Amino acid sequence: MKIKNFILAGMLLGAAFACTTNPEATTETKMEKLPFFDLKGYLDQEIPNVDGAKIAKISRVQGQQERSNPVYSIQDWKEELDVFYQADINRPSLAF
Repeated sequence: MKIKNFILAGMLLGAAFACTTNPEATTETKMEKLPFFDLKGYLDQEIPNVDGAKIAKISRVQGQQERSNPVYSIQDWKEELDVFYQADINRPSLAF
């Protein structure tokens, strides 16, 4: 009976000390070196180079083709390429 109480007290003490927080650890930690290609950084670097550029945009839906020549601003490019910003593979949770 004494051994059982001793083991139970040891487990409770161990659990209490295991629940301490580390002030240096945060939920969003920055990785020093990104494990994969930095697509988000690349887009941020290259989008200002194409600001105001006239492009030819062709869309084809059910056999009908539509062509337009829009001029995109930096904000328009970010909206157009938003799917690539959201698909960032350099998250700490995906690092191995």
